Amino acid sequence: SPDKVVLISNGIDLDRYARTAAVDITEPAPRGFTVGFLGRLEAQKGAIYLVRAAASVVRRNPAVRFLIAGSGRLQPKLERLAAQ
Repeated sequence: SPDKVVLISNGIDLDRYARTAAVDITEPAPRGFTVGFLGRLEAQKGAIYLVRAAASVVRRNPAVRFLIAGSGRLQPKLERLAAQ
């Protein structure tokens, strides 16, 4: 029912930031491209999927780099996986 729905607006004013076009990661990035993750390194955050996907992306486009910032229980596992 509509009276049970509450809209919670985004806390960030997105109009303050420039919008960019989608990037085709199947083509080499001319000046490089960075994909980042910032958050707790816990299972529910899904950083492990980013690390696994990164290997495939970098094989196709070595100019892409991945940065992960955060800490948590999965940090040692993610570091081992990234090193492979």
